[in-house]
Amino acid sequence: MTTSLFRVLPGFLNPRERIVVSVLARKDGFEAGRQGTGYEKRNLLDDVGADRLVKRCLASLSNPTLHDAWLLRYPVGAEIPAHTDPPIEGMCHVRINALALAGRGGILYLDGAEVPLDAGDAYVFRPDLVRHQVTAVEGNERLMLSVGANVPDAHAALLFPIA
Repeated sequence: MTTSLFRVLPGFLNPRERIVVSVLARKDGFEAGRQGTGYEKRNLLDDVGADRLVKRCLASLSNPTLHDAWLLRYPVGAEIPAHTDPPIEGMCHVRINALALAGRGGILYLDGAEVPLDAGDAYVFRPDLVRHQVTAVEGNERLMLSVGANVPDAHAALLFPIA
């Protein structure tokens, strides 16, 4: 599935990489997500075990210099309401989210449209412009690798060319 501001990358994470994410999820260091709706986040920038995955995600974003990397864990009942994420002033926000473990529920919506994802799939998008949400997880936890950056307009245009 592709629009001008997001695209799905089927099978982005292979089975081995999905296991690596599951191992990372067993480590300490999670904190409450900023939405306050039950999901948790863990910074991956200083985790050697995540380095290869983070670099692979950054390559999908054309290797931005300044970036963040998070492991998002959605326990049963966690959700994220529809929102956008404002960029740093004068910049554009780009992000790749890769679904490592899918539970029941936890359906992704981008600009109001359901975006079906299987475990291993990823999507690249402009969270500053695309309204996004995840419905409540109903069974098993959901794990998402999330890597993003604030980039200049020209960099964002490389990822999301205007037709």
